[in-house]
Amino acid sequence: MKLNSQGKLNMDVFTKARVLTAAACDMRMGGGEYPIMTSGGSGNQGIGVILPIKVVAEYENIGKEKLIRAVFFAHIINRYVKIYTGKLSSICGCVIAAGVGAAAAITWMLGGDDEKIEGSCQNILANLMGMICDGAKDTCSFKLSTSAEEAVLDAYLAMEGVIAEKNVGVVGSSIEDTIKNMGFLCKRGLDHTDAAILEIIN
Repeated sequence: MKLNSQGKLNMDVFTKARVLTAAACDMRMGGGEYPIMTSGGSGNQGIGVILPIKVVAEYENIGKEKLIRAVFFAHIINRYVKIYTGKLSSICGCVIAAGVGAAAAITWMLGGDDEKIEGSCQNILANLMGMICDGAKDTCSFKLSTSAEEAVLDAYLAMEGVIAEKNVGVVGSSIEDTIKNMGFLCKRGLDHTDAAILEIIN
């Protein structure tokens, strides 16, 4: 907020999603006693699912019923992703599950069709899939805020037809294939990552 008041940071819809999400996560990781809604069993993922959607709904003057449906949609997608990655993974769930759910829901809320909704999810995974999880701590606010801003940006990009090319890198021919690829990466490709992280931080 200080950077904004100094004219160094523009408080547009993307940055507002980032700032509010970071603040909520920082409060939670610091032990603040405020109610939140979890998503897929994670409080941070609940923050990452809900706040970016709420920011866009306010910015676009979207009604309460559509907002509620969007939040529900995002929770379902977050849960779907975790079927493939597992409840805990060595890749940050706030990015690969909550961020994907938020991007899809925002795109739907903006009037996107199935192709654009899928595209926003492909975009965020093409960009942020490799972000590791190194435990729940205060710096989760950095990762979660990155996910929040990217979810909003990727939704607007998809609405403009800017979508990651299929079958390039980890991006598959469909969002379902990309999520399966991500699950494979989490369970087979990075199966020693957790042990390595624990060795680093202990």
